[in-house]
Amino acid sequence: MLSNMEQRIRECYDAFMEAVTEDRDLWEIALLEYYRWPLEYWQEKPEEDWEQPIPACFEELAPELPRLVKRKEEVRPNDDFASVQLNLEWRYGWNYSGIQEIRQRRLSPQAVGLLLEYYLLVETLGDDCGDRSCRILFEEESDRKVLEGIVGHGVQTPEEEMTLALGLKELCERWQLKEDLDEEEMGWLLDLMEHLLESAFLYDCGEAGWHLYELLSDEDRFGDHWEPLDLLRQAAEAGSVDAQCEIGWQFYTEVMKMPKEHFLGGYCGDEISGEEAVHWMEEALPHKIDMVPYLAGLLLDGKGVPADEERAVRALTAAVGGQYEGDGAYVERCTCFWMLAKCYAEGRGVTKDRRKAAELYRQAQDSDYYLFDYYRDGVDVPRNPRAAVRYWMRDMCFHHGLLLWVDILVRVSAPEGCARLRPDLLRRLWTGWKQQSGEEAFYDLMCTDLPSSRTGTDDPFARLCGLLDQEKVRLLYDGAWGGDSRCGDILQTLLASGAATREMLAQLRPNSNGVYDWPDAWYEEALESIEDWLAREAHEKEWAEQLKDLEWEEEQVPAEEQEDFAF
Repeated sequence: MLSNMEQRIRECYDAFMEAVTEDRDLWEIALLEYYRWPLEYWQEKPEEDWEQPIPACFEELAPELPRLVKRKEEVRPNDDFASVQLNLEWRYGWNYSGIQEIRQRRLSPQAVGLLLEYYLLVETLGDDCGDRSCRILFEEESDRKVLEGIVGHGVQTPEEEMTLALGLKELCERWQLKEDLDEEEMGWLLDLMEHLLESAFLYDCGEAGWHLYELLSDEDRFGDHWEPLDLLRQAAEAGSVDAQCEIGWQFYTEVMKMPKEHFLGGYCGDEISGEEAVHWMEEALPHKIDMVPYLAGLLLDGKGVPADEERAVRALTAAVGGQYEGDGAYVERCTCFWMLAKCYAEGRGVTKDRRKAAELYRQAQDSDYYLFDYYRDGVDVPRNPRAAVRYWMRDMCFHHGLLLWVDILVRVSAPEGCARLRPDLLRRLWTGWKQQSGEEAFYDLMCTDLPSSRTGTDDPFARLCGLLDQEKVRLLYDGAWGGDSRCGDILQTLLASGAATREMLAQLRPNSNGVYDWPDAWYEEALESIEDWLAREAHEKEWAEQLKDLEWEEEQVPAEEQEDFAF
């Protein structure tokens, strides 16, 4: 199996060969020669002659090796590989005299990026890879003109300029060029990226303005204090949603007195007004949900801007009704559901409506036990211990960081009864979760013991783990009943490990929807235990507040008076 680095090199090689139309043998020789070195260099492979077996990512080219060796000897007199390089450079514009010839051909930004990658890798390996000699980049005056010529004939539109700049940035990160290029060489590359982004931004490519801000900020290349904000404003006005969000985020950071290390040289939050920040946050709302919780928080609490609860509710309502993509969109949308539900529950910016609050809380990851109270009390809906217990479990899992369990309980906590988790649904659970294996994440969770180090029966967390163990058995049973053999195998393992699982299975009964679940009496008993814990927790909190007040009062009594009360 190829490593990520080998896959990348193979990808570059294939794309490069597609762009070559003439003298493919010569290019193939050079590419095999040069791409072998970075593989061996970064993977610390032993030195080998070119005639030895080529790297794993080129194994299918092995049958062509004899022909290429023969062809190489034809263009490599005196065993001097430099002649191949000079031949290619001369014929394809890799030196100044050939620039006019190469400019007559049009290459895609991808091909241009690969040419630059090829050239930079060749010239940065130096003698560390063996006895191969290669000159230092920019040692000859023509190097800059060669590279500029490659760039010049490969990009024609602002979008292509931005694409090439971002490709070069990715190249620097992938090959860690900062460690291998000297200050002059790295400076040239950064200048090139900055020039490409500036040119693209000049021709109304707003996203290029945002990426230019990122580059200048990360590399600390801003000239003065005002430059970051000026650039952000211009990019925001040109339509860059990221720039609009950045203005809002920096204002929020300033108002909330948060650490500013993340911004490096591009921080300008102290120069942004509340009115401007809210304006750009609202401009970004139709396209990105990231800033909505911060915008609503500012408007609800009056932090840095006049309080406006109705405006906050409008922003949250638009956010929960929109369609957003991205890694954090799901979490941010759940946060918006939670904030909007709280507004309806407390009547902030909207008429108080417990039913609407409950509906919104169901779509959040947490309800602060609101749904537990809602279904336990049965004021606006029929009392439902089953739903109350499951929503309590969901909120507890969220507070303890058991986010995959939160996701399960969101799906199965509906008061009308749980839908059967069909095998096809199980395979799709949590696809896209970072650090998870997609369809395998559910089975991994079912095989993993719950992270409880506490054994006290009066501990709510220990009781939660007990409830989740039973929920695990029910989920596995439903999956096995629906034809998922993996669920059946895991359930058999649990059955073989002790009698507790057999006792859980013995209690399962089909509910009104035909899904196996625990009897109502089981939920009534669990509900009673949860109510006891919550009552004790409230009592302990009340005592802690009283004790804190007493300690504060004692601090106000002069020391000489305290001695009069000493025993």
